[in-house]
Amino acid sequence: MSSIQSVALFVTLLSEAGGMILYWALRRKDAVGLGRVVAVVLAVNLITHPIFWATFPLIGLPFPLKLYLAELIVALVEGSVYRLLCRFGWIEAMGLGLALNAFSTALGIALWQMWLG
Repeated sequence: MSSIQSVALFVTLLSEAGGMILYWALRRKDAVGLGRVVAVVLAVNLITHPIFWATFPLIGLPFPLKLYLAELIVALVEGSVYRLLCRFGWIEAMGLGLALNAFSTALGIALWQMWLG
């Protein structure tokens, strides 16, 4: 794993786990325990993140479309895992998958721009 991928993974894990903690604190305290949802977020991202990096160069689209498509696929996979393992409803799980991935992607792009101009 390259240093860029390592930083990206760190940003992803931190932002998506943080987002899930915030969501749980505001909306889901009565459902699944905090430890479980954080463990699920971390585990699923440890699986989807390397797959994203391995397959991203293979997508034959211009950069913005390639990024949107790849992130959408990851968000749907992660949302499905949240549905299954965190017992969220489908709409809630897919919305959470999309929101967490949008947040981590936006944060990653912002940090990339700050570091590399």
